[in-house]
Parts: sequence; structure tokens; C-alpha cells
Amino acid sequence: MSTTLENIQQQIGENTILLYMKGTPQLPQCGFSAQAVQAVMACGERFAFVNILDNPDIRAELPKYANWPTFPQLWVNGELVGGCDIIVEMYESGELEKLIKDAAASAETEKECGASRWFLDPGPAPKGGGRYSESPVGSHRRGFRLADLSVSPRPCPVPSRPDPSRPGSCSG
Repeated sequence: MSTTLENIQQQIGENTILLYMKGTPQLPQCGFSAQAVQAVMACGERFAFVNILDNPDIRAELPKYANWPTFPQLWVNGELVGGCDIIVEMYESGELEKLIKDAAASAETEKECGASRWFLDPGPAPKGGGRYSESPVGSHRRGFRLADLSVSPRPCPVPSRPDPSRPGSCSG
């Protein structure tokens, strides 16, 4: 029987581009996760995700493992990139797209089957990696700015910013 820490290590190790988030790319459940997933999707490469709302053990243990207290968390090539602010800043500067495209190209060269338009859904109890299903990401919109983040390749019902009248609504 594997532990939560082993599951996290396996997910990070087996997926070149991995986003731990609240909700799914199709239905983010937090404004920060919505912004992060839109930036990652706009880079046009396949990636994996884990919905931490369906996985309370991962939600509790990943911040300790990563030494990063909040979600979302983007991992590329086994390294923590950061959370929403860092992801968006890197997208706006062009660094995120280069990082993700380089990682995807490297994974393709090595014939890895981890990420890119394949989403990891570990199900209700992640016992060994979950199942993969193809995502209808399609073409992505280039050149969005932070103000445009509520517009995604797929309609996103979550506002691009957290509701200030509900403090902590998107914390850990």
C-alpha cells in the first residue's frame, strides 16, 4: 500500500507538466486555479492535473512536501515552478511558454507519455496514479493579459479574481 507522499512523488515523477489545483481545467473551483490553468493551457502543450478538492490527503501533504503553502502549484520536470502569481508573471514575460514547450519537447524526445492535453484524475482515492483521458483543449488564444484571464479556451464560470468579500475563499 502506497502512502500519500509516495503518490505525490510518483505523480510529480511521472508527469512532465503537472498542475495541482482546486477543481479541473474545465471547471476550476478557485480564481487562482482558474488563472493558473488558463496560463498553462495558453502555452498549448499537454499537461496533467490533480484536483486537490477530491484528494484531501494530497491537499494536506503537498504543502509540506513542496515547502509551498498554497494552491495551485505548477511542477515542471519534477521541480516546483510556483503558484498563481508566479505562473501568471512567467506567462506574461514569455518565460512560462518557453519552459513548458521545452519540457514538452524534451518529454516527447524521450517518448514519455506523461503530460500534454492528457489530464491526470486520480479519482476519489489516489492509489497509484489514476486514469488519463484526452482533453478537448483545441487551439488556444495567444497574447492574453492578466485582465483577460477570465477568457479561456473553454468557458470558465469562475471569476478571474477571488471575491474580496469572502476572505480566504481560495486559501490552501
